[in-house]
Amino acid sequence: MKTALIFTGGTIGSTQKNGRIAPDTQTSSALTGLIDAGHAQPFDFVCASPYMALSESLNGTRLNRLIACVREQMAAGAQAAIVFHGTDTLAYTAAALGYAFGNGSIPIVLVSANHPADDARSNAKANLFGALDFLTQTNAHGVFVVYKNRGNSVFVHRGTRLLEQAAFDDDVFSAAGQYFGRFTENGQFQKNPGYNEEKDELEPFADISFCENSGVLHFLPRPGMPLPAIAGDIKAVLLDSYHSGSIGTESRALQAFCREAQEKEIPIFLTGQKSSYESAAAFKKLHIQPLECLPPVSAYIKAWALSSTDCDWAKMTRSLGGDRILLNDDEL
Repeated sequence: MKTALIFTGGTIGSTQKNGRIAPDTQTSSALTGLIDAGHAQPFDFVCASPYMALSESLNGTRLNRLIACVREQMAAGAQAAIVFHGTDTLAYTAAALGYAFGNGSIPIVLVSANHPADDARSNAKANLFGALDFLTQTNAHGVFVVYKNRGNSVFVHRGTRLLEQAAFDDDVFSAAGQYFGRFTENGQFQKNPGYNEEKDELEPFADISFCENSGVLHFLPRPGMPLPAIAGDIKAVLLDSYHSGSIGTESRALQAFCREAQEKEIPIFLTGQKSSYESAAAFKKLHIQPLECLPPVSAYIKAWALSSTDCDWAKMTRSLGGDRILLNDDEL
């Protein structure tokens, strides 16, 4: 299987010197050597690197370079791609690739690590070998993330379903527990029987070029929080809800904010699950459009993609890359 190994830096592509972790171009040969020494399945590898950086420095230019690199490898005959990436913005890049390529593409698997690969505490080897096993054991298409949490087996996640990692924690989770599958103790991939997804309702954003300023104001209105004036470069607002899918719609600050957005004809979207609470009855009056069961990170990247193209906000509610999570009422 001709497989592109695409290196972008991040912890998995870094070494530690003088107490600091920084990207190291030598890690690409070390990681390929790790594969040669420890994985029996034959692969025809080709290596590429659109940039090298810590993932907290992700921006539109780097997303565009990565997407272009994947396209170049596909055009050159790659049957799969493994993208080495940092954990801080792993969910953002996975979503961007999911929207750029959809669910019909070759398998594109992102791998990262909680510590540099040469650190005994690192899950880099488990994640990388999990990605290779996933490619050999399945014929899945689209974008995935392979990651081993502490004290757990290796999980496979759909790229558009990741939650942002919690503070003080480097574990990776899918929204609503909707992971794609996991590996058993004997190394066999097992599809999650509870996983489901819609077919792509949108064509992938094939010619996407992320602008440097996303044009998307994204935040969670917290208790007592003063809300900002809406600047002239804002094209859409994305509000995160609390876990119940609700926000404090009684807040006068929020009400004034929503009025300002309406006057400026700026759409307001709300991420999170469908809310059955009384506060949700005000969404329509405040011109807040819920994006039921669309993960916040994916909603942000999708809005950024639309802000960079046609600003057709109706596409926010149409599925692409498996982003919309389908839940039964008894799961809410």
